[in-house]
Amino acid sequence: MKKKLALLVFTLIFVFSFSAAAFATDCCDGCCCHYTLTPGFWKNHTDLTESLLPIALGNIDVTSIDQAVQILNSNGDSSNGINKLCRNLLAAKLNFAYFGGSLDAASQAECFLMEYGPDDWSTLTKEQKRYVLGLSSALDAYNNSNHPPES
Repeated sequence: MKKKLALLVFTLIFVFSFSAAAFATDCCDGCCCHYTLTPGFWKNHTDLTESLLPIALGNIDVTSIDQAVQILNSNGDSSNGINKLCRNLLAAKLNFAYFGGSLDAASQAECFLMEYGPDDWSTLTKEQKRYVLGLSSALDAYNNSNHPPES
């Protein structure tokens, strides 16, 4: 009985210690840090966002906090998939700048945005629109994942 009790206590201590370590977060700049933060976080924490600028999104250079917030608000037109892509790519690149890392979908989005801008949405083929929305969804999933960045 004592061996079972000792084993149970040891197991509980081990599990609690492991769980506490796994869920512990470092704090930085007065907020609990995560591995990824959402576009909503970045547009509402403008001092932090501004400190990470400038950031390039393909041929779009984001140099001011006003421009960053406009993009993070989908440029006022969330029905435009390229605006969504810019929004999610900007949030991902802010995550990369702050936490480190990279993502294949971000590299693909960069390449796409070297050729196309938000004004081109209506001229894209259905396949191109699906591609843009797929990249945007992948970046959105990353921004909402709270996973460590890829190295």
